[in-house]
Amino acid sequence: MSDPKPPGQSKPRNGARTGNEPSRRERAEIDLHKKGDVTRMMASAGTGRLQPMRGFDEDYTDIVDYIVRCTHRIWDEGAMGLLYTHYSHNCVVHTPYGVTYGREAMLTDSISTLSAFQDRQSFADEVIWSGDDEAGFHTSHRVVHLARNTGHSKYGPPTGRKIKHLGIANCLVKENLITEEWVVRDALSMVRQLGLNENEVVERMLEADERKGPQPGHGPTERVAGQTLPPPNPEQPNGAGFDVEFFVRRRLNEVWNWRLFDKITQNIRLVVADAVELSV
Repeated sequence: MSDPKPPGQSKPRNGARTGNEPSRRERAEIDLHKKGDVTRMMASAGTGRLQPMRGFDEDYTDIVDYIVRCTHRIWDEGAMGLLYTHYSHNCVVHTPYGVTYGREAMLTDSISTLSAFQDRQSFADEVIWSGDDEAGFHTSHRVVHLARNTGHSKYGPPTGRKIKHLGIANCLVKENLITEEWVVRDALSMVRQLGLNENEVVERMLEADERKGPQPGHGPTERVAGQTLPPPNPEQPNGAGFDVEFFVRRRLNEVWNWRLFDKITQNIRLVVADAVELSV
């Protein structure tokens, strides 16, 4: 009898390569509940693969690590621009409100959500998966979201209330890119926790859809050329010392073009550190 596979570990397909298969100890580590605190997971970046992951960024150890850490970086840290390197240009996202087609449309929707719930935290409750790096990974990520409503959302004006709700995101992932995603959240619970009347919210959303009319796919954006990535960061000029032009150009590119909002806090720290160093 062959060794039983632990939950979440897919069996090799007939004829598939097995020489790079993870050891039993490594397979056991591809389990969210054995990885420990998220701080420990973030610190484990780049410590080596626990399974074959052709085409994935080198700092991801396995598919569970990929799902949890990229979610944390995008939502908790505000690095929205990672959608460019973690979703395909023509990704399809299915939600209870309809289908979002294309990376730019998804980025717009995600920024709108973040602006309405700026302190949103996403706690990974479970990640199950199947597949491999050749055929692609299928993942299911159950999340507990905590956030305070401080901005306008699709449900209405800000209420200042804190909410907690469950969500599940099922993804098809290959070579570091999510190509299709199915997302569901407990929206009814969200609306009620916000102190809103669900029937009135539904009526407002339907009226808004009717006013917009049929919507085409997301149109072109000046920040990117066609369906490609935003422009790369400018190269740092030769020579020591602080270069004002390079600092401004790079930071604007990171925050405006790449939507890496986590860089705002990092940049403030850099400016403060430079100011302290110059004053000494």
